Amino acid sequence: MDEQPILFRQSGFSRTNIARYAGPLLSAVLLGLSLWILHKELRSFHYVDLVRELQSLHSGRILTALGLTALNYFVLTGYDVLALHYVKHPLPYRRVAFVSFTSYAVSNTLGFPILTGGSLRYRLYSRWGVSALDMAKIIAFSSATFWLGFLTLAGSIYVADTIGTPAFLHLPITTLRPLGFLFLLLVAGYLTITTVFRRKLTFRGVELSAPPVYLAGLQILISLTDWLLVTAAAYVLLPQGYISYPAFAGAFLLGQIAGLVSHVPGGLGVLETVLVLLLTPPFTAPQLLGTLLVFRAVYYVLPLCLAVTALVSYEASGLQVNWTRAAPIQDFVTSLVPTVMAGLVFLAGTVLLFSGATPAVGSRLAWLDKVLPLAVVELSHLLASMIGVMLLLLARALQLRLKVGLNLALALLAGGILFSLLKGFDYEEALILGAVAGALWLSRSQFYRPAALFSERFTPGWTVAVLAVVTGSVLLGLLAFRHVEYADSLWWRFQPHADVSRSMRAAVGGGVLLAAFGIARLLSAAKIVPQVADDAELERAAPIAAASPRADANLVFLGDKMLLFDESGKGFLMYGVEGRSWVSMGDAIGPPEVQRELAWQFYELCERQAAWPVFYQVSPATLPFYLDMGLSMFKLGEEARVILPDFSLEGSQRKGLRYAWRKMTKDGITFEVAPRENVPGMLPVLRQISDGWLARKHTAEKRFSLGRFDEAYLRRFPVALVRGGGEILAFANVWTGAPGAELSVDLMRYGERAPSGVMEYLFAELMLWGREKQYQAFNLGMAPLSGIEVREHAPMWNRLSGAIFSHGEHFYGFQGLRHFKEQFDPMWEPKYLASPGGLVLPRVLVNVSSLIAGSLKGVVSR
Repeated sequence: MDEQPILFRQSGFSRTNIARYAGPLLSAVLLGLSLWILHKELRSFHYVDLVRELQSLHSGRILTALGLTALNYFVLTGYDVLALHYVKHPLPYRRVAFVSFTSYAVSNTLGFPILTGGSLRYRLYSRWGVSALDMAKIIAFSSATFWLGFLTLAGSIYVADTIGTPAFLHLPITTLRPLGFLFLLLVAGYLTITTVFRRKLTFRGVELSAPPVYLAGLQILISLTDWLLVTAAAYVLLPQGYISYPAFAGAFLLGQIAGLVSHVPGGLGVLETVLVLLLTPPFTAPQLLGTLLVFRAVYYVLPLCLAVTALVSYEASGLQVNWTRAAPIQDFVTSLVPTVMAGLVFLAGTVLLFSGATPAVGSRLAWLDKVLPLAVVELSHLLASMIGVMLLLLARALQLRLKVGLNLALALLAGGILFSLLKGFDYEEALILGAVAGALWLSRSQFYRPAALFSERFTPGWTVAVLAVVTGSVLLGLLAFRHVEYADSLWWRFQPHADVSRSMRAAVGGGVLLAAFGIARLLSAAKIVPQVADDAELERAAPIAAASPRADANLVFLGDKMLLFDESGKGFLMYGVEGRSWVSMGDAIGPPEVQRELAWQFYELCERQAAWPVFYQVSPATLPFYLDMGLSMFKLGEEARVILPDFSLEGSQRKGLRYAWRKMTKDGITFEVAPRENVPGMLPVLRQISDGWLARKHTAEKRFSLGRFDEAYLRRFPVALVRGGGEILAFANVWTGAPGAELSVDLMRYGERAPSGVMEYLFAELMLWGREKQYQAFNLGMAPLSGIEVREHAPMWNRLSGAIFSHGEHFYGFQGLRHFKEQFDPMWEPKYLASPGGLVLPRVLVNVSSLIAGSLKGVVSR
């Protein structure tokens, strides 16, 4: 068996990895501590006590909570209105309300507000001209608004001494009044700064200034109203007459902040723990947990569903359908489908696990006992829980759009429906699983990747989520059967109503399955670091490049890139690494289906390395690949392609080109294409021309996306030559794609004695030569920053690019390059950068520029 080329080196556990795992690990510890405390506090209660509290909740209180929640989300739009006013970029209220509601509904439920709501907010606002710099100011301003309301309300409540310090903390003080005075002092300090301190501050390159005092007052008013409404929505769900609103609000605020600090999505489990510790008595733990369960459905789940529906409806309305403009709402909705389906499948797995941990309905079990053998019921219970664990794990595969994950998830959901009915006739959960399966089937077109199941690593967040659900199901089982005294014989009890025994066996079955999966993952390959392609890999890539219709596939032979091959050997992706940016040079080389899969493989490779996936100079046809990944699109410029069967030097449009060509011909200038076997003997002369050209231009060789004078590289191609008096005046290496497809040049140099217009002559002759050889197109390459529309409400990237194109001629010659290529009457096709957006973009652009120039110093040299 032939040995595969070594593509990677092993690496150790870096500080970046530690940082990636530190946050999720801390969240897991805090969540585990919260669950342990809840378990202790609930030890004297039974599972049915919680069910009874839920059943006793009056519908009028739920409707009141719904009304307060609706009013609260209306008030939340004030955060964005004030922030946009602060950055002096007002927008119509309907747009602000849409962005605010969808962003807060997502971030409130999923947590990590900057990564979830902040990312969505940037995608939407950037469509209406809000720059990344202004978004940074908006986020900072909104964060200040959030904390001002909290400090004002909490400070007022604690100063009034409506809530004491928790006794179990054994603090030297028994009141939170000092903390309240500190909170109010901070608010007073903020108001003082807005009144007397008007100088701008610079923080990490971002200029910040204190808002006017009237705006600061509105910040406090909006945020205070927000906090009053959210605490009231929870308070009205509680049994009345036990506690005053201020006392509950004080405890609720502590719980909310504990949840935010923990980074557990929605503060799940953390808020419940704080309230149980602070408010029992006068309430019982089941009363508080039942209330908070309904509160989460009203305040978190329902708005999230409405937000997703609003985004999908907005997309379906057809308001944004132009892929090449990379509308941010399309970007988000496209990437949302697999995430939502993954969440639904994860929820289905959770339902099966929690159902397996709790008692079945006795009357249904009695009926099943009459019609089914006991062994069927017992086996169905065990298999349902094991399917629950598998669905938790499969959700990750769905997020990555794996087709095998789709098929297996549908099969497991079908099995879950069957076993839910056989283990206890749980038709409610069977309907839930059926609805998830139906939604998954309807969205099946979104799952197209042929990669192997579990071939990609789990992120720390996914790992923590799976462990949290499995641990929660075990604790739920302990709560449900705490009245049953443990005995070894319980493991072997097989009876129709032996719920506790079935729960224990189901927990062990799911745990063993999860442990086996974890061990298999630990034994899998270690983290890898890419290596520049060696000669064997270049030879492996050579036939793929030769069969490609794209001439720029020949960039692979520069030897300065890493290569990622697909499993079939039909394609490859070439990329470089600079800082945290891993940059793919264009789209992958190969058939469309191979291009898509390689793009995903590269994306996941970047994710494992905690790197930023960047795709440089990608075409409009492949934009959906990158939108599926949730990347942002930025137009780089336009690429010029001349259709060779239609090319000639005739016609008024090519009058200037025809004049230059005739003048050269009259002066005895000749053109030829030297075959690659003749190139080695010419290299000394070509090097002299190249060195002289670099010296005259006061520039250095580039790399990555541009060729350089490298003898091994040039030996691979024919060379176009312009001669005068027998002397070589100019040359360019000739790229060819698949036979009859595309022709192009890369390294173009001319000597000091070359006449003016020599490069126009070279290009014209080479196009005529290509037409004679029956090539279909000549690729003139990209004109950077050209063709970018600059309108009043265009994104900041467009406006900045337009300004550089118009006024940066001294540094690069943007307009001159466009004008040169226009002589050949080409067709123009846009080229894009696909990368993470937001505040990451400036660093990505610096990394890409440095990768091409060879260093940061090379970026600023001409």
